[in-house]
Amino acid sequence: MTKNNVYIMTEYCERGDLQKRLKQHGTLSEFDALRLTRDIVDAYIAIEQKQIVHRDLKTSNIFLTATGARIADFGFCEFLN
Repeated sequence: MTKNNVYIMTEYCERGDLQKRLKQHGTLSEFDALRLTRDIVDAYIAIEQKQIVHRDLKTSNIFLTATGARIADFGFCEFLN
């Protein structure tokens, strides 16, 4: 952060979002579904521990990487403090 600018660094999610993945390839394998569910739950627990509620969790806001899933788009989030 500088006096006039705020910089946001993000992770590149080379596999796109979950909504596009499901439209292109249909259902997930049981293994992939369980892995993504674990990643989403772990991420949601992490943001909840920081007292943030996402309020717009949907497949188009779940991004996929080679190693798992990431929650994105906190535009409607609410801080509980």
